[in-house]
Amino acid sequence: MDFAWDKILNVASLLVLIFQGVLTWGLWSLRKQFVSHKDCEGRCRESDDRAGKADARMAQMEAKQAAMPTASDVGYIKDRTAAIEGELKALAATMDGLSKILTRIERPLDLLMEHHVRERK
Repeated sequence: MDFAWDKILNVASLLVLIFQGVLTWGLWSLRKQFVSHKDCEGRCRESDDRAGKADARMAQMEAKQAAMPTASDVGYIKDRTAAIEGELKALAATMDGLSKILTRIERPLDLLMEHHVRERK
């Protein structure tokens, strides 16, 4: 009976040794999968730098957006542009009318000018 217990203990110690070897290999493999504290600190500093740059860019964008005209400003500009366009059309029509009047006045004025110039000769 002692002989059987010795064999069982030898086999059990061999199994424990194999299990410990597999466990050691597994832990070694897992170590390669995770980040060490040293690497994490370096990456955290890089991340903080990137976050600071992103915050600065966001602040610039917000400042530029605050300087942009609002919807009411754009509506006001649109209304003023339409009013100016209407005034320009009215001015063009007035100028066209004045052009026609000047054409009507020009011919008699030329005739008077010719008459007075001929009298002086």
